[in-house]
Amino acid sequence: MVRYKFDKLKIIGIIIFLLVSGFLFCKPYSTASKWYKAKKCGVCSEAVVTNIEHYYIDDSKHTELKINYIYEGKEYSQITEIYKNKVRVGDKMEIVINPQNPSEIVVNPISELILEMVIATLFGAGSFLYLYLELKNRKYINGLIDADMYVIAEYDRETESGTRVNNVRYTTSVFIYQNGYEVIEFMSKPHHPNKVMFTNGDTARVYVDLNGDRKKYYVVV
Repeated sequence: MVRYKFDKLKIIGIIIFLLVSGFLFCKPYSTASKWYKAKKCGVCSEAVVTNIEHYYIDDSKHTELKINYIYEGKEYSQITEIYKNKVRVGDKMEIVINPQNPSEIVVNPISELILEMVIATLFGAGSFLYLYLELKNRKYINGLIDADMYVIAEYDRETESGTRVNNVRYTTSVFIYQNGYEVIEFMSKPHHPNKVMFTNGDTARVYVDLNGDRKKYYVVV
């Protein structure tokens, strides 16, 4: 029995997006955890930025700060690296000092992590939303199949799709169906241009509700 299946390329795309989301989220989560753990054991204080130096590594801009802070009447100086560009000499930064080794500090990273966490969240939310829509579409199409609701459409041509694999632009097979005076086009899933299965005059079964949502259909190839 014919059943609607997920597009392999879409599934691969979803997996990649979820992996990227997980990677982007792990770094800020680890850094934030280190900060909150340090706050439980250390002494909260403030440091003042006394010098700023910029440098590049592989075209990536980094900012190195020299900060001064005082602990139990003694002044300390440390070098720390951040990634935002709006910091200025004289700015204050929240830090946690290790009371057993005052030269060891942790700088509050939360403001640095907001953008990374937002990007990671958007990647993850987008992936799950796309997966949800695919599951919903699969249920709808399989409902059409169970109801045996289809038309027979005639093959018309090949057209380029938005899918590219290994620098090869995939194509889709276009089918037309004459619904009275109206001509309706249906497109198959993308495939390699060397794997065209149809010629002029061939037909394919298209599961679709012509009286419902015509944008949701399934071309059986």
